[in-house]
Parts: sequence; C-alpha cells; structure tokens
Amino acid sequence: MAARVNVSLWSYRSEFCHGLVMEGHQVTTVTDNLHQLLPPTIQSLCAELAELLGQDAIDQALLEDLQNGVLQFPAAEWLAWRHDKAVVETVVQTVKTIQEHSQRTEAEAIAIAADLSATEYKTLKDQRAKTAVERYAQHKHELQRRYPIPVTPELKLKDDAGWYAQLRLHYYLIHDPALVRLRDLKEWQGHLDRGDGKVALQDVRLLTAQVETFKALGLLTLLDPDRQVRASDADVEQIRQRAIQYCHDLKTILNLTISAKMTPIEIVQGLLGKLGLRLTCMGRDVTADGRRGGVRIYQYQPPDDDRATIFAEWQQRDAQMQASSIAACEQSQTRLTANTNDPPPDRSIASRSPCGSKLETSNKSYSSQAEQLPKEVHYKTGSTETRPIPQVTGIQVGCVVQHLQQALRLACVQIDQARARLRQLHSTKGSA
Repeated sequence: MAARVNVSLWSYRSEFCHGLVMEGHQVTTVTDNLHQLLPPTIQSLCAELAELLGQDAIDQALLEDLQNGVLQFPAAEWLAWRHDKAVVETVVQTVKTIQEHSQRTEAEAIAIAADLSATEYKTLKDQRAKTAVERYAQHKHELQRRYPIPVTPELKLKDDAGWYAQLRLHYYLIHDPALVRLRDLKEWQGHLDRGDGKVALQDVRLLTAQVETFKALGLLTLLDPDRQVRASDADVEQIRQRAIQYCHDLKTILNLTISAKMTPIEIVQGLLGKLGLRLTCMGRDVTADGRRGGVRIYQYQPPDDDRATIFAEWQQRDAQMQASSIAACEQSQTRLTANTNDPPPDRSIASRSPCGSKLETSNKSYSSQAEQLPKEVHYKTGSTETRPIPQVTGIQVGCVVQHLQQALRLACVQIDQARARLRQLHSTKGSA
C-alpha cells in the first residue's frame, strides 16, 4: 500500500482529481494551458491542421473561442473566460499580504510571550492540548535555546526562513574542525539512546560532510573583506570546475543544483547562499579605452545580523561542553580503576580469542590517532585574543574502546569457563 501511495505522487494532480471524482464530486480544472485543456482527440486534430495553417493561427483561433465561451470542454474551463487575469493577480497579492500579516502577528506574540524554565518547558512539551499562549511560550523557549540573543519578531521570521541552518553551517566552517565532529558524535549517540541501539539512517543529520565540502571547494578564500573578487580569478574558476565536476555530490550533500550553464559568480553565490552570505557587486573594471565596461568586481561584506555575537556565545558553550566531557571521562576512568570487584582477566586469555586480538589492534589504532591530534587548539574570537580549546575527541573514543574491551574480555573468560565445565562433565560421563 505504501508503494502505491508513493507511485501516485508522481502524477499527484491527476490522482487527486481522480480521487475526488470517485468520491462523487464534480471537478472542473481551471487553467490557461492549452495542452492541459484540450482532450487528446482535439490535440491530434489541431496538430494536423497546424501543418496546413500554422500553429500560431490554430492557437489564436482556439484562444478567441475559449475567451468568448464558444468552445468548452467537460471538466475543464479556460482561465480567461470568466476570470480576469488582473483580478487573479490582485487576489494573489491579497492572499500574500494576509499571509505576511499573520506571520508578523504570530512573531510579535512569540516575542512578548512568557519565559519558561527548563522544567516548565519539558512539562509543556509533553502536554498534548495547548492553548495559543502556551504554544507561543514554548516556541519562544526553543528560540532562546537556539540563539543567545533577545527574541524579537525579526528573529522569529528569520528562523522560519532557515536562518539557523545557515548560521550553524557557517559557524562550524570557520571554527575548529573538532567541534563539528563532536557534534556529529553526539547526534549519533542521541539516535542510539532514543532507538535502544538502533538507528534510522534517514533521520540522522550530520554536518561534517557539508563542512568538508566547502573546504574542499576552497570557498573560504573568498570570505576576505579586503579582497576584490572577479569571475576571471583562478580560484573562482577552480571552484566552478570542481562544482560542475561534482554536481551530483553537491546535490546530495548540500541540496544545491549546479549546471554547466551557470557562470562562476552564480555558482559562488549559490554556495554562499547556503551560509546566508553573498558577494556584493562594487563596480566594473576599466577597459583599455577608459570606459567602465570590463569585468564586474565583487567583494565580501560581513553581514550585520548579530551572527558574530551568536558565534561567540556558541564558542563559549562548546568550550564548556568539552571541558565537562573531559571531566566526566576522567571521572569514569577513575571509577573503573578503583573498582576491584571484577578484576580484568589475564591478557593471555583474551589474546587467544579473536575478539581479544581485534580489540587490541583497534585500541592501538585509536591511541595512535589520539597521539597525532594536537594537544591544544586555539580558536579566534571577535577580538585579537585567542583561547585554547582542549581536544576531547580522542579521549572520548578511548573511553568507549576501554569499556568495550573490558566487557568483551569478561565475555571471553565466561565462554572459556563454560567450555572447561563442559569438558569436565563430558570426561566424568565417559569414565562412568
């Protein structure tokens, strides 16, 4: 049944109309498309007449009859017969104005909603039936958790337009790469905890691939406020060639469509649009004869949208989170060392089993990777000051490996003991 529903989405309009007809409704398609309006028999007849009279003459005659109501087809109606296009455009603009007014009113209500504590938010989130005031308060708390700035109607509207995803990608792109890897590790861990060890891959949202894609394309070199960018620059042309070469990968990773018909600046602007940024045209080069008709000059201008303040707060939050992760990992290692109720088995026992050899090899590889990581990474703040960010990825992986190694070694010991007990029972039965 699910496959049938998915197939019906390929021709959603026709399937929807067919469903209404099957329910007993009278469906009339109002359109200005002749190919959608004319039945197949009339289309074939018009094609034959077009060879003799010309397609323009046939279309003009059909349009006149349709507008006057002389020519009519069942279950279809020509848009301009009883509907003025100017009136239709006015209705569209009115609906759009009402939509924008409703969005603005809701944003203002969310901005002035009551602040919630963490406990109140959790209780309200689990509540099924909510009033409008409660929904506004819940939405405001979610915005406060996302953005460390005061909640305003403009912030809510920008969040509805996807500003958070742009900020998050920009933040991880210009900061320590360990931060985005740590974020993806927590994403995996959250899915494992909620799914009891099982993960639905279509629900996992990772950012490392997107960040590395922007770095591989070399887009960071264009985010220099002092640089003038031209379509003829070597790195801009290189970005265009790479984007066209890996256009299918960019569609998969960034959901961005790149074609060979696009100019280098169009491709660059499309990539920067994923970060909420763009290059501003500052003018043109002067040609050899003194006229300003040369190549356009673009320049990156840092946006004035409080993202620097947000990045600084996110930076401080991630530094505290890493410090707490290191403290929790060290405390866990201390508890494991102090626990002597279940001593670890002898290394020779674990090494005789396939599990033990694999674990030792994996532990060595993780240890070597952790040793290659820098002891301390510095990140840039809004001023010239740099602050160290402690490296935590290798430590966390090492803790996980140690836990798994101890658990599997104990399992191997229990299996060996069970085998020995079975041999003993078998020998006792044979002697009897």
